[in-house]
Amino acid sequence: MQIVSFFAVLAMLSLGALIAPQSASADDGVGSVLVNEDFTGSSVQDSHWLPFGGACLTAATTSPQAGQSTLGACSKTQDTGYLTGQSNGFLQLTDNSGGTASDVLFNRAVPSREGLDISFYQYQFHTSGAGLGGADGIGFFLTDGSYTLDKTGPSGSGYGGALGYASIENQSGVNNGVLGLGLDVYGNYAAQPYVGTSCTSPSTQRTPNSVALRGAGNGTSGYCLQQNSNGSYSSSSSLLETQPPVAGQSGSNNGTLVRVVISPTSDAEPNPTVTVYLNGVVNSTYTLTTPLPSTVKFGFASSTGGGHEAHLLRTVTVKSVKALNALNLVKTVNHDTTNGGTTQTVFKAGDMVPYSFLVTNTGDETLRNIAVSDPKINGQSSNGTISCAEPQGGLTPANSMTCKGSYGPLTADEAAAGSFDNTATATGQDTSDNTVTSNESSATVPTYTTGDVSVEKQVTGNAASAVDPSQEYTVNYSYPAGSYQYCAANGEARSSDSDATYAAGSGRLTVKADGTAVSSQQIPTGARVSFTEDKPADTAALNWADPSFSPNEVTVGCQNATTKVTLTNTATQVPGSVGWSKIDSSSAGLLAGSEWTITSSDGSKTSVVDNGANDSDATAGSIKVSGLAWGRYSLVETKSPQGYLLDSKPVAFTVSAQDLSVELGNIGNTKGAAGLHVEKTSDVKASASVRRGDTITYTVTGSNTGNLDLDPATIVDDLSKALGNAAYVKGSAKATIAGTQTGEITQEGSKLTWTGPLKAGQSVTITYKVAVSDKAANGAAITNMVSGEGTPPEGFDPPTSNCTVEKQSTTPECTTTVKVKVPSTPHTTSSTPPTSTSSTPKSPTGSTVAEKKLARTGADIAAVVVAVLVMLGAGLGITALNRRSSARKG
Repeated sequence: MQIVSFFAVLAMLSLGALIAPQSASADDGVGSVLVNEDFTGSSVQDSHWLPFGGACLTAATTSPQAGQSTLGACSKTQDTGYLTGQSNGFLQLTDNSGGTASDVLFNRAVPSREGLDISFYQYQFHTSGAGLGGADGIGFFLTDGSYTLDKTGPSGSGYGGALGYASIENQSGVNNGVLGLGLDVYGNYAAQPYVGTSCTSPSTQRTPNSVALRGAGNGTSGYCLQQNSNGSYSSSSSLLETQPPVAGQSGSNNGTLVRVVISPTSDAEPNPTVTVYLNGVVNSTYTLTTPLPSTVKFGFASSTGGGHEAHLLRTVTVKSVKALNALNLVKTVNHDTTNGGTTQTVFKAGDMVPYSFLVTNTGDETLRNIAVSDPKINGQSSNGTISCAEPQGGLTPANSMTCKGSYGPLTADEAAAGSFDNTATATGQDTSDNTVTSNESSATVPTYTTGDVSVEKQVTGNAASAVDPSQEYTVNYSYPAGSYQYCAANGEARSSDSDATYAAGSGRLTVKADGTAVSSQQIPTGARVSFTEDKPADTAALNWADPSFSPNEVTVGCQNATTKVTLTNTATQVPGSVGWSKIDSSSAGLLAGSEWTITSSDGSKTSVVDNGANDSDATAGSIKVSGLAWGRYSLVETKSPQGYLLDSKPVAFTVSAQDLSVELGNIGNTKGAAGLHVEKTSDVKASASVRRGDTITYTVTGSNTGNLDLDPATIVDDLSKALGNAAYVKGSAKATIAGTQTGEITQEGSKLTWTGPLKAGQSVTITYKVAVSDKAANGAAITNMVSGEGTPPEGFDPPTSNCTVEKQSTTPECTTTVKVKVPSTPHTTSSTPPTSTSSTPKSPTGSTVAEKKLARTGADIAAVVVAVLVMLGAGLGITALNRRSSARKG
């Protein structure tokens, strides 16, 4: 530790007195001193102070010794030459020269979780010309303590406005920056995005004499202005430019005391509040939007350009806000690549994790035999050691040392958790050989996480029902190489700060049509996965459309958030067909001219005409209907071939994936033939005769002997040769089919006609009676004849009856003849005919008895009876004459 003068101690005590009343967030007098360098001597003992550019010590006149900081004598002394070699010196960043820049970096980490209270005096002045005016200013900044801090930020002509911290124009900012304070006389540090090139909001202008705070950044990303508690992005102060200090004088010596207090943080409140004081008065307060790392390093920078001034520092003190253990430990990932560290910020399965253990002596005794215990590292069978480079003579108060060790390789389970942590403690021995134990310190490292994607197959389309649910299909997936991501504590995928990348990958999934989700292997979080399918082969029954993935490309999310993808395959039916042949049932020959209706299960109908509508078979009588969707159908003949009976019985069939071409075979039709057989008989035998007054009953049978219905059938009984000797008996006509009266009987003139439908195979029986006239001559013939005809369905020839008008008189079964026999009577000479004793009813007076219409219901046939009685009367007259003639002969 540097030995300070009595006056320097007084200066520090005075500084403490100045700080104490204004520190609202610091426990002054309680916090632990971490860094204490006043820069007043001719050398700096702590080698962690690294000078760049023109940085130097005004009190130095010789080169530094080995093991010390390389800060040495100043080579440029415009306006500062009077301080050269004088006691109570300063850290000179720049003299009053234009176009210069310098930095001083402190490459030793200090813990930050318990808060930081940082103070220093700053001087910005000129005693000679300042060119365009005072410029630029002094920058103070913090970087991530787990990284080596041995490279400066932007420097060189035109980049002074960045004050060595932020990105500017084409220059990257300081590596791994976490906080930057600008004490900017010229004011470009507050101009955005001139400084902070990636920051688009807010857009601000140069602000002279500004005090501005910028946030974390790396490369050209970040370093954006922070908004203070007044809603502004910078504050102004006249305290930045100072009077030149007096040579050899201690204390503040015309300087402005700058104090930066960073509040302690916790897991619940990770973002600290930063308060900036100038000469004990709050200048501005900021609450950062991101946490600080658990350890930080710091540096100062200054620059000049066309405007210039001298820039000096004195009495830099860093302490914690809260008191630390006498032995303080902070465990972090080791990013010091010069000392076994890594640039990785996130780790994956199989990686080794290098750790850095910052051990700080915050007590008042030197500690020896420093050791670090980490159960996970110490428990490893390999790589299970932690090495510590203890300073010669031990770890002195307010000094620190670094130990290092590695854990790994990380297992898949450790990496899958999204983070990996472990806890360490440090021990040392004081001058009395008592063991001093540090606080516990844990380091949590994010791990590159993996996730999976699942694919489920859905089959749609009108052929979906034919797809075997257990059939397997192949889905291919792939993703390009990319930058690793990890899962944050809230389950969101976050980009890593490192440039580590994963290789491109691919895989195959076997899915089924039953909709079961199948998950992939583990894929890096954030990977963009796309899909293809080995398209199923078309079959004779169905066609597959191109596969559709929804979505077709997905980003793999964090664990417990499986990314689901639906694969839709549309299976389309290959339309089916049905065929059949229309044949003659007897000869099996093809019949042309039929018509049909096909009805589907949903009720829709398709008309089919042989060699016409919807028939794709060119052969007459051979019919084929194509383009049928799968399902159940009914085929019905609606028109038979010419001359054949219609067969309206439905034929059911089903078109399916297993039976696409349905063959119904032969569907026969019977040739249509109309037939009518008529036969007439009477109740008088052919060898018998009748007498006057007898009643004769006639029976006419009309039989449909064909296979066609006759509608109507007509049977006509011609009485013209009977009514001279007989009379029709009123109400005797009746026609029945199977015992049921049917049809209609009419009489017109001498013809008795029955008309009615007569189905194939049916017979109609017609009966009626006539009474022999009492005047019928002996031997007179009572003859009547019957004929029949019928009307078949349209397209069929009418039947040729056995009893036609032309043949009825010559065909025995169509005609009946009965002879009248008059008995002999005694001879008499009386010229007066004997009075008839016949029981035959007397005919009425000379009026004609004829019934015009005889209904089977027994309707009035009076008109016919009148006509018949007239004819019977004439017959009776003839009979009387015959009787008289016979009597004479006797």
